[in-house]
Amino acid sequence: MRQRLRTGLAPLHDRLDARITAVCLSPRADLRRLLTVHAHALPPAVAGLRAAGAALLWPEWDGPARLSTLSAELGLGAPPCGASPPENFEGDAMAWGGLYALLGSRLGNRVVLRRLAEAGQPADSAFLRPGADDALEWRRFLDRLEAALGPASAGADACNGAMEGAALVMKRYLNAVERLVRAERIGEPLH
Repeated sequence: MRQRLRTGLAPLHDRLDARITAVCLSPRADLRRLLTVHAHALPPAVAGLRAAGAALLWPEWDGPARLSTLSAELGLGAPPCGASPPENFEGDAMAWGGLYALLGSRLGNRVVLRRLAEAGQPADSAFLRPGADDALEWRRFLDRLEAALGPASAGADACNGAMEGAALVMKRYLNAVERLVRAERIGEPLH
């Protein structure tokens, strides 16, 4: 299951990584821009996962707490929320996929923080700071995902649902990047 998800989502993941890099990390790294992308993309994903019962699937999920951390770092009075309605994760497989995308992205934060530091940007972001046990948690999460959904060969519907849920989150982030670019182009405030 994990290999099929990784392979199936690779083109979308590569596209998202390239856009985030181009807009937030290169040629000029900008932590605030990166956090603004998160502020636009994360709330609908977290709200949708909450509604889908993500905390029952993965009790260690800390999406709402991460929203509060993001809010504090951006100096907002409350957790960021956009005009967008919550994402609709239809069923457990899609919710597992959404969790897969969000938890997997946390592992990439080490690379993001390194890129920011290399560019002379603050690398002490509370929101991006990886936890000491992120890699262990990721392995435990993947084991639980496979136990819940079964191997890819046993449940094409479950695998497709998980891919669809992960793609929802990734596309939300792509849309947030493009929204940021459009807002800057016409001189709108970022929040």
